[in-house]
Order: sequence, then C-alpha cells, then structure tokens
Amino acid sequence: MNETAYKKSTLSIALLAILLAGCKGGSGGSLGGDSGGGSGTTPNPGPNPNPTPTPVASKINIPNAITFSEPNNGSSTQYIEVTLSKALQSNLTLYLTTSDINARSSGQFQNYTAKVAEAFTIIAGQKTAQLPLIISNNNYYENDVSLTYSISAASSTDYSIENGQTTITLSDTDGQPTVGFEKANRTLLEGDQDSFIVELSHYSHMDASVVLKQSGTVSSGDFVSDLNSDSLLTINSGTVSTSFNVTAQSDGLSEGAEALIYTLTQPTDTSISPNSSALSIYIPGDKRFNDTGYITKFNGTAFDETGSTPNYPNQDANYGLDIAAPVNHNDGQYGFSYSKFDGDGNSLPIDATDYNCIRDNATGLYIEKKPSLSDISVNLPSQATLDDELDKQRDDPDNYVYPYSTESAAWQHTSYKYTWYEPDDESNGGYQGAKEDDMRKEVPVDIFCAVSENSGSDRRCDSNGYLSQMNQFAVCGITDWRLPSPSEARSFVNYNVNNDELADNYFLTFIEGQSILTNATRPDKQGSAWCVNTETGQTKLCLKNKHYPIVAVSGGNH
Repeated sequence: MNETAYKKSTLSIALLAILLAGCKGGSGGSLGGDSGGGSGTTPNPGPNPNPTPTPVASKINIPNAITFSEPNNGSSTQYIEVTLSKALQSNLTLYLTTSDINARSSGQFQNYTAKVAEAFTIIAGQKTAQLPLIISNNNYYENDVSLTYSISAASSTDYSIENGQTTITLSDTDGQPTVGFEKANRTLLEGDQDSFIVELSHYSHMDASVVLKQSGTVSSGDFVSDLNSDSLLTINSGTVSTSFNVTAQSDGLSEGAEALIYTLTQPTDTSISPNSSALSIYIPGDKRFNDTGYITKFNGTAFDETGSTPNYPNQDANYGLDIAAPVNHNDGQYGFSYSKFDGDGNSLPIDATDYNCIRDNATGLYIEKKPSLSDISVNLPSQATLDDELDKQRDDPDNYVYPYSTESAAWQHTSYKYTWYEPDDESNGGYQGAKEDDMRKEVPVDIFCAVSENSGSDRRCDSNGYLSQMNQFAVCGITDWRLPSPSEARSFVNYNVNNDELADNYFLTFIEGQSILTNATRPDKQGSAWCVNTETGQTKLCLKNKHYPIVAVSGGNH
C-alpha cells in the first residue's frame, strides 16, 4: 500500500470510531438528534402537565370551654356546636362521652344526664352540627360545677379530630335558700305532743342555721319543748328541714286558751322568709269551747267595732286564734282550727283534698266528712221505681244487676235523710222514735238514703242505722260514732258577720244551711228531738218520725 492510500484508510477508521461513539451517548440521543449525550443518561423530560392532587382531610373541632346556666326548673337540652373544615361525602358517626369533674351525672342532686359513647350522626354535606346535653335544675344551692364532653370517631383519611374535648361549666340558678316554718298556726291539745318543722325553700350545700325566740301567753309549766328561748337550730347541708317537739301538759286545771309563739331570728347562710317567720301554737286548755268566729266587737249597737270597747269587756274578738294575723289561716277561718284524717285514722296534711274526717282542734271533736253533690252526683229512686227494682230482684235474683252502685258508694252523702231512732231507753227521752224498714241486701237503697253494698246489717234510713254503718266500717278508725249534742252542733257554726271570706265548708262539707239531728230530746215533747241549723246555729225541735240530715261525731266533751 502506498503512503497516500494508507493515510486515507487511517482517516476512515478514525471517523467511523467517532460516529460509533456518538451512537452510545444516551437513551435520548440518536444519530440525527441533539448532541449532549454525555455519558449515556436520558435527558429530563420536564414537569408532568396533569399531576394527581393529594387529598386534604376535614378537621373536626368543638369549643375548648362552654358555660350553661341550669334551668329554673325541670330539665332542658343545651347544645355544643361541632364544626368541620370541609363537608364530607358520606355520613360521619361521632361518639359522645361525658365525665364528671365536680358536676353530678346521677344521685339526688344530679346536674346533667351522662353520655357513654352515645352515637351521633353528622349527615354528608354538613359542616356544622349541634351535639346535645341535658342539664337539670336540682333544687340545690351550690357553686358552679363542671364536666368534660368528648367526641371520638373511627379512623379515616377523610377527616381528623383536631379538638375533641370541651370543659362545660354549669352555672347554678337556685340561689341561697330562705327559711321558715312549715305552718304558721297549729293547735295542740292538752296531753298531746306534736312535731313542728322549720324548712328551707330548697336544698343547700352549706349548713344553714337560725335562732328561735320563744314568747307568748303560755306558762312554763303548761308545755315541754326540745327548745329553750334563743335556741339554735341547724339544717344540715343536703337536707331541707329540721324539727322540734312540743308537748302540751295536762295539768288538770280548768283554764282557757294560751299561745306559744316561736320567731325565727339571726339566720346564717340563709335568709328568713317574711311570710313564715313565726309559729303560733294554740293550746285550748281544759275549757274547750269553740270560737264564735267574730273578729269585730259589739259596741252597744252592732258587731262592727274594731277598737277598744271598755263598756263591753271580755268579747270573743279579744281571744283565740283570731287575735293574731293572719285571721284566715290554712287550718280554718278566724278562731276555728281543724285537722284532717284518712279513713284509717292517720293524720293528713291540712291541704289534703282526699280525707274522711276532721278534728275540731278547739273541742277535740271528730266530725265525719260527708260527700256533697259537688263531689258525687246521686239520684235516689222514687217509691214506684224502688218497688219495681225490688220486684226484679225477687223474680230473677240470679240475673239481677243493682243499678244504684254510685248511690251506695256515697252512703254518707249530705243529701241523704234519716228519722230519729234510739232504742236505748236511757238515751231516747222516753220515746224510741221512728225505726225505718230494713233494706234488702241485694237492693241497699231507699227513697231517702242508700247504704253500702258491703253493709252487714242495720240497713235503714234512721239515725241508729246510719251510726251502725259508721261503726261497722270504723270510719277513720273510730267505732263510737254518735249524734252531736246541740252545743256541739252549734260549735260547727261560724257566726262572723263577714262569713263569706273563707267558707268553713272547706272542711265541713255539710255546711249547707240544713237542720241536722242532735242526740237531745225534750221530756215534755218526747216525739221530738232538737235540731240545729248548720249555718245560722238556730236550734228548734224536729219530729222524730220526719227525715233530716245527719252528721256523726266522736270524742269531745259531750
């Protein structure tokens, strides 16, 4: 090979090597592409024009602290707002839980109703919701109390709970209680003991105390009490009352009425109720006569004097319960005072509406409570209707249905009437009176009265039959019911000239201006007995064989 040919061959080989090296310059290079293949790496293609967004979770929050006031009474539902930073595409279930700090979720003084993982659903698309909490008025004076309220939920990438607990403060609305006597006026018969209550208007978390001052006209030997004058009484926290006992001594002396008065003073952690700051205990004494009801005095012309009447001393308006305000007290009007009892003889609150007899506290006399037309409507049969009923029962006793059950259930009704009949010759004034026919047991009704379907005997519309019913059934636990004497019957009457302010038939349901039979007769008019009008007190003779209303009594000083 000549020198020129050798040089051309060498140059061709070198050019071929350069071209081959360029082909290995990287995945982005090519023989006809851009240079810059470097050491064989692929050139950066640049940012993706359609990136996939990263999801942002919804943040869930409730407030850090909330204050609610308890309701004035009962319970109410308050709400805690929960917020979501963004709405969710599906329903979210939260779980609500409460925990006491010093609030109470149970017990007598419960502040609120507890929640234990209680499910609550937030509907898809909502960004707020109201979470419930029931809070209660607990009738308890206390400082503000607190609880925690928490939310939780199942784990999810769609949401996160940022603040899931709040402290709720419950603000007390009960305030400091007042203190007073349960009743302003009470009657205590000689030989009897009773408890007298001092009470708060509502409970307190603090001990409350008060000093009782003693006064009145009663002598120290006429009563025994747990208290001395200026005695301190304490009502412990968490309780609402305390009591003390007073016994009226039976001294055997003939004496009139006296009063023992307690007044509340010097309260600590309470205040005294102005309407119940004093208690007047009326002790009738041995001279047990009833008040007339007059609170005004006779001045020589009329009973309308309110001032002094030196020419007419010792008038009724100067004595008894009606000399101290209020003259209209809750156990009777003016000088009258009553207690209530159930059918078994148990004492009842004076405001009880369901009772069976009363006691006249001035005389010690027990008096039956009679249902009236305003209580029970009754319709006794005519004689012709009664004869038909008797025939029906006699002809078909197996299928007979008694149609006067209401009348029999109301066998003490004020509208029923009776003849005077007393078989005891020592008590009838020489004439027994008019004994009525016995009712058939299956038809215990008459044109004048009805008796109970459970009556065992003496089913008659005469005084002896009626008293037998009262004693058979031991009304109020008493088995010696009788007719009143004329003076006892007159003691029912309130003679006050302003007798329309508080009718005594609030207790004495038979006060309807009727003449009732008494147990007294006249020796020279043996066919008659004394009757007394229950509104006017007028006493007159009534024939024993005519029908009149009856009121049964027991006890007293007959």
